[in-house]
Amino acid sequence: MEIDTAEKLLDALTLGEKNLPTYKTQIGVTAEEIDENNQDRANLAKALENKDIIEAGSQTATQIKNAVYNGSPADSVAVYPSFTIAALPFPEVKAGALRRWRERRKRWMAANGYTREIGIAVGIDKPAASPASPDSLIAALKASDIGGYQYTVAFQKQGQSAMLIQYRLKGTEKWLEAKTALQSPATIDVDEPAEAGAAVQIEIRGRLLKGNQQVGQWSPIYTLTVNP
Repeated sequence: MEIDTAEKLLDALTLGEKNLPTYKTQIGVTAEEIDENNQDRANLAKALENKDIIEAGSQTATQIKNAVYNGSPADSVAVYPSFTIAALPFPEVKAGALRRWRERRKRWMAANGYTREIGIAVGIDKPAASPASPDSLIAALKASDIGGYQYTVAFQKQGQSAMLIQYRLKGTEKWLEAKTALQSPATIDVDEPAEAGAAVQIEIRGRLLKGNQQVGQWSPIYTLTVNP
């Protein structure tokens, strides 16, 4: 579980404040650690709140400056907002809430009574990602002309077996099967046009296969000019 923003850390500390008392015996949480978690949560929440207030005031100040500088003479200049910035609830607490959280997390996860369910409850672990349903998958292709009336199609199988690739001449309606590709990229030939040396414009789409069964949704339609 990676914490890379103050907002994510606040979420983790909030879960800790709520649930650490319940699981303190299983993972060896001390009273001092609970206090540390709760003080860091309160300070971080206030710091984020103050940041939002200051940023909103800064945007208004910029708008006023721009109006004074080069606004329409018909417009009135807005009034500066008044706002109050509250002190941190625990000003004596040192900086570094993230480092403290990581140190506590390391110790708690090493406890004999630790389980992933407890980790999720106290904000030091996250649920396993649910596998995507095949029905929700959307195919995606990258088609490239390579000359000689050939083109390549690159794709990701997204855990499926293959990619069904279809094409049609631009301006026509009927889709034709180009290839069932087991590996990416796939190289595909285009029939040469009646006019010797002319380029061929085609539209391409793809759909994932699980065995012989089409799954998910068709990709967007891609247009490609295939050259001799």
